[in-house]
Amino acid sequence: MSGQKISYVQITDYEYDRFMESAREVENIESRVQYQLDRQENQLRSDFNNQMNQIKKKNKRQEANIKRLDNKIDTLIESIEAKEANKKNQALAWLSEAEDALSAIDSFRHEKFCPNEYAKLQKKYELSQLNIENEVYESSISGSQSLWQDACELKGKLEQLENEWNLYFEQAVESNAKLIATCDAQTTLKLAFEVDDGSEELAVDIDYWCDGELTNLKEIALNQRNLLKHSEQMVVEDFKNLIKESTQLQRNAEALTKKAKEAIISSQLRSDIASDIVDSLDDAGFNLEDSCFEGDDERASVHLKMTNIAGDEIVTIITPMNNKENKLDIHFFDKNSDETFKQTRLQSMMQRLQKSGVDCQAPKCAEGTENHDSGDESVRDFEKVKSLQRG
Repeated sequence: MSGQKISYVQITDYEYDRFMESAREVENIESRVQYQLDRQENQLRSDFNNQMNQIKKKNKRQEANIKRLDNKIDTLIESIEAKEANKKNQALAWLSEAEDALSAIDSFRHEKFCPNEYAKLQKKYELSQLNIENEVYESSISGSQSLWQDACELKGKLEQLENEWNLYFEQAVESNAKLIATCDAQTTLKLAFEVDDGSEELAVDIDYWCDGELTNLKEIALNQRNLLKHSEQMVVEDFKNLIKESTQLQRNAEALTKKAKEAIISSQLRSDIASDIVDSLDDAGFNLEDSCFEGDDERASVHLKMTNIAGDEIVTIITPMNNKENKLDIHFFDKNSDETFKQTRLQSMMQRLQKSGVDCQAPKCAEGTENHDSGDESVRDFEKVKSLQRG
């Protein structure tokens, strides 16, 4: 004998699927995300426009400088030697070409991508310049040719690294913008429930039904955005990691629609189970004295208190275990401590739930209460139940 009985009830797959299908989304997530992207595109990109414009200006300067350099050193040698028979003039011409090559490099972020390389070339330039001043023209020509070739190679390398950095920066900005737009699109979900006289729409707060997960995702997205505002301190690997993280978080954000919908259905199922229990005990002469969600939170357990004219009291707690399963915790406070009385009430509850499409485990005594005739007294204080904070 025990005054506290435990059972686990689970809605059938058929009934669960029927509930989920009846609560259809008014708008799908793709259209909500696209709306947010369109609405926020200017706002999300405004912080990066100046930086991107600077990059484009640099690219134009680089292209202009690159056009001034020949593609093959042999062609340049022939051109200079044909025009300048004088060694001094050749040396000056090569030094000028080397200077142009260095100017092209200076338009890149060479210290970011190839630190100290430009400084080495600058020293070679100064040496060639000194050789001309000292009339050592052969050494100046040789040094300037070598410098020009090294500068062209470095320029090509920098161009590749700049393009790669710009590409991943753009992708990182886009992936972060899409993540933020997805989070914003998930703020409210409109569901249309099929009811007896047609359809009823409900606006759902996704963050509430997903226990604040949306807020956490949005916070991460905004932290990413702040990092991108200081992108000069970032390298390609940083962008790759951010893109990977954004992609995963976007999938997580998209999944919140289904998660919120499942939580709402689960809450509705607990309310329906509570109604069935009330109906089953009403037939046995019990009246509903009080009912509430724990902490007045629709995501939490449902508490029912029913009494009859003889002063017997039954408190039932319906606690969510997962989307389909709930735990029934039934506390009896009857005057006669009659096990037959308890079993009769339990049988009535289980039969009523089974008729509603709920699979029920046979109730059993709560562990450690086998010798207690009455349930746990603490569950009778509904004011305390209403004030509890959800953990």
